[in-house]
Amino acid sequence: MWSAHLLGYGISTEVIGTGWSAICCLAASSKHLVAIDLYPNPSAGFAVADYAAYRLPKVPIMFIAPQMPWADPALLLNAPNICAVLGRYTPPEDAAAMIARHAASAELC
Repeated sequence: MWSAHLLGYGISTEVIGTGWSAICCLAASSKHLVAIDLYPNPSAGFAVADYAAYRLPKVPIMFIAPQMPWADPALLLNAPNICAVLGRYTPPEDAAAMIARHAASAELC
């Protein structure tokens, strides 16, 4: 849904369907930002965040939460490099602007 909006910022995206596939993707290529949708499987999202925090500590992580506000301390424990938490129904243009901002300020890892 955000891909078209992100293209307007010159950002390419990869949509990955499973936690294991996401970890393999992170291991194989450089990323500026990792956006993790916590719906419908938060544990898979936390596994990806844990891997990213350990292997790519300078890459910001953005969580997409099922509802807002979603103040769960597990987010900070699993992702010390978290940069934002957005609600699932955040307008795509707003989410794209947040992603573009954080991706631009991140170091390529």
